[in-house]
Amino acid sequence: MITSLLFAVLPWTAPPELALQEEAPTTRPATQVTAPDLAQDFAALEAELEAAFETWWTGYEAAEEAGTEPPVYPAESFKPRFQAIAEQGLLGAQLWMMDNSDWQDNAGRLMWLERALMEHSDSEDLADAFRGLTWSFEADNRAFFTLLDAFKEKTTTRSYKHAATATRALIFCEGNDEQRAEGLAVLKELRMVKGFFPGKGSVESAIFIAENLQIGMIPPNFDAVDVDGAPISLSDYRGKVTVIDFWGFW
Repeated sequence: MITSLLFAVLPWTAPPELALQEEAPTTRPATQVTAPDLAQDFAALEAELEAAFETWWTGYEAAEEAGTEPPVYPAESFKPRFQAIAEQGLLGAQLWMMDNSDWQDNAGRLMWLERALMEHSDSEDLADAFRGLTWSFEADNRAFFTLLDAFKEKTTTRSYKHAATATRALIFCEGNDEQRAEGLAVLKELRMVKGFFPGKGSVESAIFIAENLQIGMIPPNFDAVDVDGAPISLSDYRGKVTVIDFWGFW
């Protein structure tokens, strides 16, 4: 007998599987550019891209309904303009280029991340750079961790040093058994750190997952309601083959 439990958890997305290379990042001189007009150009370009997305989505839905060829996705046509701003040193544009580079272009993503971390090592806006890194790189990517180590040496912002350490540990928790054990030990040290650092909110949940939600472990019990609103408990299905489907809207 196969029993299926379905309930919503918002927001959550699964990290993409990546095939990453191991090119070592190169060092570039800092080119801190903070011209207000450059930031304004970036904001205007983001607004233009958002409007283009809305137009594309309307056309896509119409094409789906009519069974015709959908319009071309607009992001690629904007990339050269974002790159021109990123090359002048604007942090937001550099992070945009990293996020929107081809997932298989590991060297390109590392290059833009390197520029963001090393050119803006103590910027108050750098916290955004740590978002999504645990989804973007894997535990066997030595070049990425070499970059994190170099950043930890360069930055004088203590919370960013903790963030780089947390990033490594969180990624290791998704690796093999030995890496998971190493990552878990580091996370247990980091949860004792006073004050905020980027990624701190993920520490406790990652510890819980590493200690309770691995293959072969008995999952912790939880209560929910089924599609008819009746209360159910995971323990009610112990001994039965049970499928738990996590899903959401985004």
